[in-house]
Amino acid sequence: MVSAFLSHLFSEIVDYSFTANMETELDNISAGSTEWKGLLKDYWERLSKYCGDASQWDVRKVERMLEEKFRPILFPDLDTDSRICPSCSEGTLRFKVSRYGEGSFIGCDRHPKCKYIARTLSDEDDENETSEQIPRSFEPRLLGIMPDTSEKVLFLSVCMASGFIYFSGRKCVQQFCSFYRSS
Repeated sequence: MVSAFLSHLFSEIVDYSFTANMETELDNISAGSTEWKGLLKDYWERLSKYCGDASQWDVRKVERMLEEKFRPILFPDLDTDSRICPSCSEGTLRFKVSRYGEGSFIGCDRHPKCKYIARTLSDEDDENETSEQIPRSFEPRLLGIMPDTSEKVLFLSVCMASGFIYFSGRKCVQQFCSFYRSS
């Protein structure tokens, strides 16, 4: 995902021809035929422009760009109608970046009204997992019924920070977690 982000926003700088040209220019500096300050000034001006452009991008715009780029991986065999949130039935499952940039996940676009998270994505996911092993349905699982209230208890997620099981009606105990219970 980082590569896709950089390729989209820093296209010239991550291009192979740019790298090859930069290597040639650095060789010329070593040989004494190019003045290093001019090369550095030119590079800095281009990099600064790209950084300025990138800083104008909203996180949601980056999410949409990455979602479009990785749609076949994020939503295999799912059309738009199949991406309706199974929890609220009003939202659409979308690619989202965690609030503090710690990772990404598939969740309902009606957040914070709907807190449904379909699946957490991480660099540590098993790369050998076949498409048959990836769940096609991301519905919350029924854990049981609360004896005192007769409410259904639905398993929603596991907190990546504490290992705490997040289910309907419960919040995480970690203060820095997005599922934190403030009481």
